Amino acid sequence: MLSSTSEVYGNVELKKQPIDENTVINPINPYTVTKVFQDLLAQVYSKYLDLDIIILRMFTYSNPRRENLFQTAFAKQVALVENKIQKNLYHGNLESIRTFMSTEDTMKAYWLAATKGKIGGIYNVGGKNKISIKKFLDKLISKSNTTIKTKIKKSLLRPVDINVQVAKSSKFIKDTGWKEARSIDYSIMQLLNFMRKKYKNKNS
Repeated sequence: MLSSTSEVYGNVELKKQPIDENTVINPINPYTVTKVFQDLLAQVYSKYLDLDIIILRMFTYSNPRRENLFQTAFAKQVALVENKIQKNLYHGNLESIRTFMSTEDTMKAYWLAATKGKIGGIYNVGGKNKISIKKFLDKLISKSNTTIKTKIKKSLLRPVDINVQVAKSSKFIKDTGWKEARSIDYSIMQLLNFMRKKYKNKNS
């Protein structure tokens, strides 16, 4: 099974969203080019070398152990500010809109793909909850026990960024029976509490 990414689709016109598996691949940054290479190579191996491969194009999800993801990085910074280790919360572009799913729903999707997905299948996997990065950050900050000041950081701004990515996961749901069970608010508190525990008393 290959864990690819929704970013292989690049910036898709609003009239062509939600994004399904037939949407044209259009990478917009070097990282995505590497994922497109993996995705296409896996398709070749599956079709012509008869290897048992399933490709998952994962849309935005929560993962407290990956601090390079925007939502995890935000939660980490809130915990650092609460512990007086950091003064401000720094961010890049907040205008992007994504669909979002929890850690548990993501892990369930991986399991169902491995046990019920069709060999050779390509699946979009994404939540039904659509939210801007700004609104996500606002929700996160509202759950903090202190005042959080935010500042834009130029180094976090990408030369080109995703504008909107709304997932269409109907093919995956049909083949595997996957269902979302967790809300965005649940995921936010999960991330925040994980980071609070991890960085508690780190300044002592």
